[in-house]
Amino acid sequence: MFCPICKTEYDPGQVECGDCHVALAASLPEEGEPSAYAVLWKGENVAFATKLVEELNNAGIAAVMVPLDVLARNSRDFLDVAENPLFGSAVSVTTRDYPAAERIKNRLLEEEPGEDQAGLPESSGTTTEVRELPLHWDPATATVEVWRGTDFQTLTFAADALHGVGIPTRRHLQDGGNVLLVRAEDADRALEIVSEVLEGRPPA
Repeated sequence: MFCPICKTEYDPGQVECGDCHVALAASLPEEGEPSAYAVLWKGENVAFATKLVEELNNAGIAAVMVPLDVLARNSRDFLDVAENPLFGSAVSVTTRDYPAAERIKNRLLEEEPGEDQAGLPESSGTTTEVRELPLHWDPATATVEVWRGTDFQTLTFAADALHGVGIPTRRHLQDGGNVLLVRAEDADRALEIVSEVLEGRPPA
């Protein structure tokens, strides 16, 4: 049994994640599935996160706020080092609710000029290009393979890196391994980024 948010594995018989307080799943949903969770906002402003969760719940959208260290404990960075954030929290919603939730988040961000779209300082000091993922795209158009293997962590690193520059991905199982696919128009950039991830270099 797995938590769909922090991806912690539990023994059979457990029904709820002890940290995220959401129902466990027999297997982790593939990214993009309606039941999969996605991070809507993250940062250190607890008051904003709390307000965001309240507004989402009032709109009938189930939102979950968890500490960043919980969210990251099953993740690793580009150098295969476990992430260990000390502060902050993340607000997650299901993929199904993400478009409606983002509209609410954007409205609240307009009222909170100190918060940007990622819940991080407006100037991060990095030259990495960050783009929003397209909200409405057809996963069937992701047909170009950019990575294949059995290491789920590497798969997650690569997908997260691509999402950070606005490239949507699709995952599926084939021949006992995981395959990561992107759209044809994103293929060249995606292959470059995946190569950087595998070599342990952050995207330029």
